[in-house]
Amino acid sequence: RYAYRLEGFDTTWISCGSKRTATYTNLDPGNYSFRVIACNHDNVWNMDGTSILITVTTPFYKTWGFYFFLLGGISVFVIIINMIRIRNIKKRNKELARKVVERTESYRLEKKKAEDAGELLHQELITRNRFFNIMTHDIKNPVWGIEQLANEADHNPEAIGKLRSTTANLKKLLENLLTWASLQSGRATYNPEVTSVYGMVDEAIENTMLQAELKNIILANNSNPDHLVLTDRTMIVVVIRNIISNAIKFSFSNTEIEISSEIKESFVEITINDHGVGMEQDMVDKLFSLEHSNVRKGTNDEKGTGLGLLICQEFVKKNKGIITAYSAKDIGTRIVVLLPVAEILL
Repeated sequence: RYAYRLEGFDTTWISCGSKRTATYTNLDPGNYSFRVIACNHDNVWNMDGTSILITVTTPFYKTWGFYFFLLGGISVFVIIINMIRIRNIKKRNKELARKVVERTESYRLEKKKAEDAGELLHQELITRNRFFNIMTHDIKNPVWGIEQLANEADHNPEAIGKLRSTTANLKKLLENLLTWASLQSGRATYNPEVTSVYGMVDEAIENTMLQAELKNIILANNSNPDHLVLTDRTMIVVVIRNIISNAIKFSFSNTEIEISSEIKESFVEITINDHGVGMEQDMVDKLFSLEHSNVRKGTNDEKGTGLGLLICQEFVKKNKGIITAYSAKDIGTRIVVLLPVAEILL
């Protein structure tokens, strides 16, 4: 029979009969001595027996190195999780900032649209009020005057001349109104062609000759017949006619209005120069503005609407040109129109 004891673990001998195996589990790391004794058939035990030394090593997962490795791994994991969290926060903040910028830009654009719409409405109201003013005063008065002069025509020969002048002014007013309405509705189309400056000036003079004769004003076409421009002829004739008509209105009787032309780089400069009442500089600055009323009576108390020069400005712009006014009080006014030179291929 046998008995064994694992010194350092067992406190007593363990009898195992004739069995020659022993099993131990969950031994702590350390050094142990496994001793075995036996007895004979006379039940006499050999207490010296035999022994072997057993060393149980520490598992890797219980070593300090593993603890440090595990701590390092956990720290790296926490750092990575924190970095991912910070990156997601930054990404979310960037997205929020982008949305804020987009909404701010959208708000700015909507605000600008509203301001532009308000400005457009303001301009439309100004135009409407100008038309109402024309309809209630500038048309009513000539029509009333024509009626009065017609009644006087039989016994007052001078009434015939006045009737002719009033009718011509009313015709000019209606032409400008129709032209202005065409501009505002977008129906005025731009059809450029190569045309002579001299020919357009000549046509404009013919249309204003009667008005000039009433004040004994000479209209001198000093433009160069060789000067050709690329423009919409109909529009520019309207421009020149309105400028000449305006010059006649504010010129003194028995004077002269000169129309000349000159090449200035890629433009032809058309100048209409009168000898009339002229203007102060502040009035010149507002000459082409719809917001400011530039309605003045002429040297013979002629009335106007102020639409003529506005039409001139719109038409000159459509023809890729520039219109400028220069004036001096009691000396006269000079209107300069720049139009693109026509390039003729030979």
